[in-house]
Amino acid sequence: MWSIAMLTSSSYGLSDFNVLYILLHSVKVNHAFLTISVLSAATFLTFKIYLENVRAPMNNLKVTYETHRTQTHIAIGLIAVSSLAFNLAIYPRFGFFHTLLISAMVGYGVLFQLIVLIPYPSVQNGVGFIACTFFLQQYFGVGTFVSSF
Repeated sequence: MWSIAMLTSSSYGLSDFNVLYILLHSVKVNHAFLTISVLSAATFLTFKIYLENVRAPMNNLKVTYETHRTQTHIAIGLIAVSSLAFNLAIYPRFGFFHTLLISAMVGYGVLFQLIVLIPYPSVQNGVGFIACTFFLQQYFGVGTFVSSF
């Protein structure tokens, strides 16, 4: 129940700050850092999908820290790069306090709560792929969903 409340309140907060529209259209957002953030997040998602759906089943291994130490450190590094680049991208537009608040809402309020609510890695990967594809289409101007408002 707590996860649903946190996900709902964080989604409302991000909507209230109009974060998606600002990320896509504001000139004050540092788009070079945003591109680095999106690239490292997409790389992390691809790496996660490969590790959980291809490599581990081929070797009959369970994905744990003991069996995949190097891959775990690579994943942590990609998450850190993505988070740092996202914070640097939105800082010029939102300032220090709002950047911290938005980062907490995205990281803990949305991403972590989705992982808690969806316990199956294959479903997590599917939701992540769909969300990443949607954002990339909006960011590079292929889709018209957000820009039609």
